Amino acid sequence: MRTLFDADFLRRSRTALLIGPLALAAVVLGGPVFVLGLGGVGVVAGVELQHMTRPAARTGRLLTVGLILACIAALVLNLSLLAALPALLLAAAGVLETRSAGGIQRSFYIRCYAILLAGALYIGVGLGALALIRARPDGLALTLMLLLNNWSTDAFALIGGRIAGQHKLAPRISPHKTVEGAAAGLAAGLLAGTLTAAALLGVPPLAAAAVNALLAVSVQMGDLLESWVKRRLLVKDSGHILPGHGGILDRIDGTLLASLCLYALLLAG
Repeated sequence: MRTLFDADFLRRSRTALLIGPLALAAVVLGGPVFVLGLGGVGVVAGVELQHMTRPAARTGRLLTVGLILACIAALVLNLSLLAALPALLLAAAGVLETRSAGGIQRSFYIRCYAILLAGALYIGVGLGALALIRARPDGLALTLMLLLNNWSTDAFALIGGRIAGQHKLAPRISPHKTVEGAAAGLAAGLLAGTLTAAALLGVPPLAAAAVNALLAVSVQMGDLLESWVKRRLLVKDSGHILPGHGGILDRIDGTLLASLCLYALLLAG
């Protein structure tokens, strides 16, 4: 069991206190401010993703960022083919670069480019889904519910794991995550999201709890998914822009999957 209030925890807390109000301000303002903010997050995430796949994807940074931004714009503007060109160019760049390699190196390059292409689509569509959620008439309340669930799940998974963590959740993917931490995060995210939904949306408690349980699980699954990718690429963090958290991708990994799940639920009525 790790000490709760160590230097790493304090760095994480200071960073969260800085970026949390900025994120909330963008959510409340909505409109172009929120979409542009998501675009900025997408640019940084794209650079981090491309950097994680080096040395394979040396030529893919601009295309990766372009694909992410194109996905966001395509969803916001309802232009379904907008992301096709950067996706095709990124795939073509991967084919050309891998042709010059051989043997084990070629296999490594193909894997990295596959992750780069899939990751850029995942980031772009996830952020685009969040933009569409915020654009709804009830979008402010829905986005606040999603983010408060996300942040509570992350925070209490860390706290619960450090205080009571005994059993590893997925040691081959993320050795520090524990079953006890995941349970604490699930409970906290469920509670925060359900209370927000009841207060701001007037959703019946049982329905709000069911939705927020799914969102809390998706937050943790998104975190594990990024951890798996980092393991495959032999990197610890996606970047170093957020002290204590790592990179932007390390901060939004759960948000991406949760946004996709919530948007799918909204489409399903």
